[in-house]
Amino acid sequence: MEKLNETDIKILLSKNIDRNKCKILNYKGKRIYFYNVFHKTGEQAKDCWASFTGLTTTRPTIICDIICKHNCFFENMKVLDIGCGLSELGIELSTRFNNIDYDGIDIIDDLIKLNKLNLPNYNFIKKNIIQPELIQFNSKDVVCALGLASSPGFCNIIKNVTSNISPQFIILETHIGYLNYLENIVSICKDYKIKHKENYRFSKKIIHSMNQDAKEYLISLSDTHKTWNRVIVILEKKI
Repeated sequence: MEKLNETDIKILLSKNIDRNKCKILNYKGKRIYFYNVFHKTGEQAKDCWASFTGLTTTRPTIICDIICKHNCFFENMKVLDIGCGLSELGIELSTRFNNIDYDGIDIIDDLIKLNKLNLPNYNFIKKNIIQPELIQFNSKDVVCALGLASSPGFCNIIKNVTSNISPQFIILETHIGYLNYLENIVSICKDYKIKHKENYRFSKKIIHSMNQDAKEYLISLSDTHKTWNRVIVILEKKI
């Protein structure tokens, strides 16, 4: 990661984004505004997920490789990314496809603003994903929800997706600690069958410019920690 230059600072200030939370990341040749934040919740230190499950790791590449291998991503597709975060999925897709219709929703305002800077041709909306009103997102080929299996109210969101959006594919992903939640979500998708289910693993990556607290937290996690062990499920609409 690199520091912001004067032009970057002016752009972030014009969008009312806290420049102290941002750095520049080069991701596969794309210059990305990266949300580099570390925070503590209670007594447990937790890195902002982007620092160790996002663009600084191989996770987005592995996810897209699996999905593309099973022909669920393609040119001219319409994608809805629920809880898009820093749009790791959108950024990875932009390195592979020229023409896709992408909608990303997330509740964090700074992330939505950064996404609009990083991916101006994609559509991003600030929205509380706990609220299931997703009807306006109709006629989608693929709906993705990566890392959201444990979110409160997510089953209601999926019910809304299956009944009102009815995409060809639904992609679900989380770490193995939430496997039971994921299985519950899959069970309510009555009009869908499991096209593919796969466990995968990625390794932690310490970035030299990371916040020191983030480095220490990552170092403290064992190589067998559940964070690195993931499961992805591809659901396909029944004919």
